Amino acid sequence: AIMGLTLHHDDSLNDRTEGGILDTSYQGTKQIWLEEYGVEYHVEGGMYRGEPPPAYFSKTPAYHQLTAAVVEMGASSTCPNDGPKQWALLNGLASDGQRAFIPTNTRHQRDLVALPMRENYVLGKSNNDVGYFHLETEEAQTILCDRLEGRIGKLESDLAMSRCCCGSPGSIAIKERKLREAHDLAKVMKARQYAIRPAGVVGARNNSIDMKNFYSDDGVWLYPTLLWNSCGGACGGGVVSNAGG
Repeated sequence: AIMGLTLHHDDSLNDRTEGGILDTSYQGTKQIWLEEYGVEYHVEGGMYRGEPPPAYFSKTPAYHQLTAAVVEMGASSTCPNDGPKQWALLNGLASDGQRAFIPTNTRHQRDLVALPMRENYVLGKSNNDVGYFHLETEEAQTILCDRLEGRIGKLESDLAMSRCCCGSPGSIAIKERKLREAHDLAKVMKARQYAIRPAGVVGARNNSIDMKNFYSDDGVWLYPTLLWNSCGGACGGGVVSNAGG
């Protein structure tokens, strides 16, 4: 409907060798997708995983048993325990059964800073909602990204002031390191902000980032202390930004 005609697609192409037309086209598509959306191009269970076993091409009972097993258990690239399948909606529950959003009884910052911390939550504001946002909500990731951007701005200003006012080389080096760390954290969080679900390794690989600090072996998102500190105690209680009031 968009093109006004059927898109040409040649199913006879099956050469998947490196440098072949399928490989170069796929690599080009991945790069354009990454530049446009900031996340890796992939569809769980939909990417090429090699040729099917010989039984697949047979119409014997073994073929039907194989097909039934795939339907029941899922494709090999998916796992029932690889994290939530979708973002939690504010009026619903997260995958751990907790409420996705817990509103507070006040919107005033002086009252919010005294609220207790809640594990797996970010205390902040999104649109007109103020309260605890579960980490499986898109709103929580946006709050974290906004706070990181604010910290980066302050670090850049502080570093510029030190360079301008003859700060010591040691002090400048420390501030430069902190700014690099903040930029690396922002790359991780930006990729998560635009991910299709709150799980799985997302974003472009970066040699300066140790991905093991941010992702478990099964793709669960981790939040190291450096991230919380950079976001001003983003887990709630003690620090609240943009809370209104």
